[in-house]
Amino acid sequence: MLRAITIIAAGLIAIAGSPAFADSHVENIKKALPQIVSMIVQDDLIEALRASNAKRSNMTQSDIDKLEAVWQTEIDASSRPLIDSVVENTLAARMRKVINGNGNVINEIGVIDAMGLSIAQSSPNSDIWQGEEVKFTKTFQVGPDAVFVDEVEFDSSTQAMQSQANFTVKDPVTGKAIGAVTVGINIDAL
Repeated sequence: MLRAITIIAAGLIAIAGSPAFADSHVENIKKALPQIVSMIVQDDLIEALRASNAKRSNMTQSDIDKLEAVWQTEIDASSRPLIDSVVENTLAARMRKVINGNGNVINEIGVIDAMGLSIAQSSPNSDIWQGEEVKFTKTFQVGPDAVFVDEVEFDSSTQAMQSQANFTVKDPVTGKAIGAVTVGINIDAL
């Protein structure tokens, strides 16, 4: 039985890694992305990014590293003011409503400011700083219209094949990049 499961899993991995599957998931996500973006990018998100960018504009990498260290100490703590400020704010609550209203297509949403720091997450993750990750480097750092769809991977927390759709958020007034959003997409439900 274990051998049969291993063979099936190896076959699924081979299919998921094939160029045809990869192209298919990227095409499907890009087709769905305008609707997803319209649900996520609304006035409250724009205002939250503007406020965070103004507040954090003078942060240094050392400041970011200190913030990340606080996040790490809070992961297993009973008191988590920094994590809660990102996961329990009104924007994060709205992101959870977007998730709940989409029939398992969207698993997670994260909003990232211009410094690469999370300002709203639908659920806690392992860090606050996303600035070195492809969800930020291949979107915000590329430009205001950048979109990056990541590879398909099995997500153990959701028990689903998932890809992350990442896009830059631009200010509707200036047209400049003000942040990025990452969206976990359940490939099987798309």
